[in-house]
Amino acid sequence: MPGADEFTGPVDYASHWLWWALAAFAVVALFYVAVFVWSLLGGPKADRPVDVPTARTRALGELDRIGHQVHAGQLSERLGYQQMSVVVRDFVSDASGLPARTMALADLRVAGVPNLAETIALMYPPAFSPSAESGESLQATLNRARGLVTSWS
Repeated sequence: MPGADEFTGPVDYASHWLWWALAAFAVVALFYVAVFVWSLLGGPKADRPVDVPTARTRALGELDRIGHQVHAGQLSERLGYQQMSVVVRDFVSDASGLPARTMALADLRVAGVPNLAETIALMYPPAFSPSAESGESLQATLNRARGLVTSWS
């Protein structure tokens, strides 16, 4: 049995571990403060609307390209409807600043853009259903999309 003079007390922890723990806590706290401030500032800003005549010309050209490619058999009708939806949504986003690219059909209806939700709704069934049947032909839907784009002011 060791004698009283051989007994040693517990070993202290090194002080640098305390400083590492405090630094880690400070980094986490700073992260939360930065996220909170960023959210108060509104996060990323929406793109500014572009020149409407330029966006209109680009969208009409894309719609014409889609119509020609589907008619020539270079593009399936299903892909044609999907690309048509992208073109219309991109045009609305560019012309108005509305985030139409990421909005659901219900959001588009609430947005109040005339004929937008109805035109996109025509593209949904053939773009997503396996049978690719639509109440209107591709050409009629293209004409509705062109009408939406040309009527934009």
